[in-house]
Amino acid sequence: MLAGILWRIAFILKNNHNFLSNNNAMIRAEIKFIICWDDPKGDLAAYRPDDYENFCCLVQLYIGPHGGDGFEEFQLSICTPKWWVENHPDEYIIGAPKNTLVVLEYDYLRLTAWLHRYVERCTGESWQEVARRLCLISSWEFEDYHP
Repeated sequence: MLAGILWRIAFILKNNHNFLSNNNAMIRAEIKFIICWDDPKGDLAAYRPDDYENFCCLVQLYIGPHGGDGFEEFQLSICTPKWWVENHPDEYIIGAPKNTLVVLEYDYLRLTAWLHRYVERCTGESWQEVARRLCLISSWEFEDYHP
């Protein structure tokens, strides 16, 4: 089932890459859907860490222009400080790990509300400008692409 979803996503991305046509309007990002790679079905709503205060999960956000059909992939890890300290014992300062969102505990509703608010605040005159803002918390599939 997950393989079928991934195939459809790849097909849509391949065929709808130029989904922006109005260069003068401000573009606002929107989460189309989320996949949690740590849940067997990829469902973040169904994901349940063993310890809500000590976990890390990998999340794929599919984000595109608000109201549009296209989307692209943005990936990030979501973890707690306790998990970070236990898994990086030699680091003195946590700082802001790249492509990592640090939360105090797992709370699906608060987490998804925050992600939606953050993404919807990412605007720009071009999709590349919007994507650069999204890259402050995630890794964009085209981040290192240079035509």
